[in-house]
Amino acid sequence: MKQILLLLLSLGCACTGQSQYGYSYRAGGARNLYLGFNFKLGAIDEDVRRQSATGVYPMAVRSSLGTGNIDIDNGISSGFDFQIGYFFSDRSNWGLGTGLIFLRSTGNLTMDPFRVEFASTDERGDVFRQMISSNGTVRENIKTRNWGLPVLVKFRTDISDFIGFSIDAGAVFNLAMRTSYQAVNRFDYEAVYRFTGTGDNVSTVYDNAPTPQPDSWIITREQFERTHPGQDAAAYFQLLRAQGYRVALDQEVRGSGRRSANSSPGFLVQPSFNFKLGEGFRINVGGYYMRQSFKYGASQDDMQLTNEIGAYNTLLYHVRKRTHEYYGVNIGFSLHL
Repeated sequence: MKQILLLLLSLGCACTGQSQYGYSYRAGGARNLYLGFNFKLGAIDEDVRRQSATGVYPMAVRSSLGTGNIDIDNGISSGFDFQIGYFFSDRSNWGLGTGLIFLRSTGNLTMDPFRVEFASTDERGDVFRQMISSNGTVRENIKTRNWGLPVLVKFRTDISDFIGFSIDAGAVFNLAMRTSYQAVNRFDYEAVYRFTGTGDNVSTVYDNAPTPQPDSWIITREQFERTHPGQDAAAYFQLLRAQGYRVALDQEVRGSGRRSANSSPGFLVQPSFNFKLGEGFRINVGGYYMRQSFKYGASQDDMQLTNEIGAYNTLLYHVRKRTHEYYGVNIGFSLHL
């Protein structure tokens, strides 16, 4: 797609350089005012930079949160732009324009299989070691909506009596960028309890050893299957959960919501061939390329992917910066008044 856009730009420039025609929109008087509308369809590439995950979970023995890759697999992008412009040179070839551009895109945000072990407190106030692991890759479906204000330098010329070439280039200032997400993932919630004291003075302490102490109460699938071969681990975990222990196996966890981001100015280039259908009316067919960066902020609590059964925070809290590259085809029309 990018190669096609470059080819279109090169072809238009070559035809413009060889053209013997002047600018013919001015027949019957100057046509300096420009109005245009284009539909856009294409793709999006994203580069993702992540936040530091240091200290996100309290007293973590181990955590894959800061080491697992976070990727975005993008789908299609589509949208539109509306422009108003004015051409001011003697031949009305050069001008300035502004308007509104809207692009939406879809994709999948993923993170490598997740595991964390950290200090927590259950419903009875007992301190214990919570162990959470995802059953496979963590995945979210995302939809991004991006509104921008372009400020463009515009150039237009004729190649023949019926075909023209135009190109817009300039800055895009973001008005709003919001990403909605929907997630359905499955996690195992396991635990380690270590007891201290005797008689009526028994309490729990946090077992922070890399390998849990032999005399700790280890509530994991592996431990149960080793000590109770052939028995139902899921039923055992359900029984403990009913008693107030924060344990569960293959627990479905859902999450949905929306996040906004701050942006820096981007830039847009869109060359087009223009086909004359009437005096001052043209059909535009061409391409576009737009690049823009967005930044997020997040607290450490927000960055806890899940810290108890059923809780979920989006992977977007782990993204520090997203750089969007939109590219595709334009089809629209323009009025030259």
